[in-house]
Amino acid sequence: MAKDTLIIITGGTIDAEAYPDPKHPPKNATMLDKSLIPITVAGMKGGERCDCLEWKSRDSKDFLTADIRELAKIIRSSQAKNIIITHGTDAMPHHARQLESMLLKRDVHMLDDAFAKAYSGAEAVRGKRVVFTGAMMPLANGKESDGYKNLEYIFTHMDSWQPGVRAVMHERSYKPEGLRKNMDTYVFEGTVIPDAPARGRA
Repeated sequence: MAKDTLIIITGGTIDAEAYPDPKHPPKNATMLDKSLIPITVAGMKGGERCDCLEWKSRDSKDFLTADIRELAKIIRSSQAKNIIITHGTDAMPHHARQLESMLLKRDVHMLDDAFAKAYSGAEAVRGKRVVFTGAMMPLANGKESDGYKNLEYIFTHMDSWQPGVRAVMHERSYKPEGLRKNMDTYVFEGTVIPDAPARGRA
């Protein structure tokens, strides 16, 4: 099967060391030395269509605008039609909005290479589905991690989605605009994108 999906690994709780007491998560997660995303995805239905890029390994709050610009360039240059970004949840809503803006508009500060300047942002991302996802509990905690369900949800529904940027948490798709993480309940709040019935791949 041709690989049409690129997973860009950026760190976050999903790729952190296991929580000793999941009911009382630490304030700051400790990143694993080696990501669990590749081996996790390889064991899932749909994993055979994926390549993984271990790009960063850090708390989402530590990403700068320059990092998101670099991420946009990676997406623009990729031949994959599906981009999954595993990311920390605290700053995920903000970074999803930043990336959406950079991909769909001409950002002269970002478009500093000759190829990108030749095309509008919409043309550069045309046909690509860009999905942020993460977890409230690390994959290292085993199957109780919500990261597994979020990834499985993406693989189940991705082919029915329209191109564009979205975030997937709690096995739901959210629009970046207006999305927030409730820091008291650890629940994402925003506009849910309804799913069409899942389609199988021919």
